[in-house]
Amino acid sequence: NTFHGSLYESHQNSALNARPFFNVGKLRPSKRNQFGFNLGGPLLAERLSFTTSLDFVRESGFVNGNIRVPLPAERTPLATDSDTKNLVSALLQAYPNETPNLPNVAPRQLNTNAVRRIKSAELNLRMDYHLSSKDLLAFQYSFFDYNEKPYELVSGQNPRTEVRPQTFASNHTHIWSPQTLVQSLFQFDRVKAVLLPTEGYQQLLAPLGLSDAPGITFGGRFADLTALGPDKQFPRRRIQNRFSGSMNLSHQKGNHQIRLGGLTTRVQVNDLQSNDRRGTFIFSSGFSRTTVQNFLSGTPIKFTKAFGDLYRGFRTWEQSLYLQDTFQIASGLTLNLGLRYEIVTAPTEVNNRIAFFYNTNNKNFGPQVGLAWAPREGRTVIRAGYGIAYGHIFPDIYQRI
Repeated sequence: NTFHGSLYESHQNSALNARPFFNVGKLRPSKRNQFGFNLGGPLLAERLSFTTSLDFVRESGFVNGNIRVPLPAERTPLATDSDTKNLVSALLQAYPNETPNLPNVAPRQLNTNAVRRIKSAELNLRMDYHLSSKDLLAFQYSFFDYNEKPYELVSGQNPRTEVRPQTFASNHTHIWSPQTLVQSLFQFDRVKAVLLPTEGYQQLLAPLGLSDAPGITFGGRFADLTALGPDKQFPRRRIQNRFSGSMNLSHQKGNHQIRLGGLTTRVQVNDLQSNDRRGTFIFSSGFSRTTVQNFLSGTPIKFTKAFGDLYRGFRTWEQSLYLQDTFQIASGLTLNLGLRYEIVTAPTEVNNRIAFFYNTNNKNFGPQVGLAWAPREGRTVIRAGYGIAYGHIFPDIYQRI
């Protein structure tokens, strides 16, 4: 029946940090600020109350690492026509204007630093409402927003990252009788993730009329101007929604506590599968020239690019039922018996663009048994258990098709 809360702020910087052993040169500055508040109290006395919190983080600092950069003699394009020469000149600007400082490792090896900035905000809100002496409603909403301007020892190395998960949940608890409790729950989860090329890399080629800056790879001669690997392709836009509803009943009868319930979930995933959407130029030795000479001449060995509509919309259902009995056999001896049944439907694509090799899985019976024994009701408890559980087919797996 009273309000309570707190307000906080913390600051951390690099003034007392030690220089990492592998850094070349002095320690670079960094700082981190975290601030926010939490508050709770009554809105309607004895009936409606709330708790909420809000948290912010602002962080910036340098990341140290090693890359391979052009030598001073390799900073001039060898291309003859003006368009190609301008393109190579722009790409050379992606590398820091520093000379290699680790010649004992490799002639082009450079230990350098690049700044990274992170901003995040987190909100949590919960409200509890007593409808009556037998009914309680609870609502909860959480929101998290994360934005990262990545470090780039070389432009194009890492994507700009935006992640935003949200959750809304409502829970109704009804006291049917002193022995019986019924709970129903609805929950909506949404996660949005976006990976985009950084503005700095896009601006290198924007004056040349290229709005979609391609990736560049060199096979280790220079640092690549792109992130490598299937999990680092960008641009990437993904939104996942989960709609879940469940009902659970708990009943105490004599020495038995019986629980039963069910859950159903609808999963929606809308995803842009990038996989060379921007295109990638690959430079290596050939044409009687070295990799470096081919790059400075603007003559790649290969160009790869994916065409077409790369968006996919995946849909699937998950259902489960369970029954459980916790039985007090005797003083100090408890037996727990349960059975869970699950159905995971085969995924579908909203425009039927994918032929999945997964089938609906409806034979998932998971028995569980547990035993707890306190000999002579002493301080020692012996526990034993056995159960079968089933994994799900997550979107990260089937979207690879």
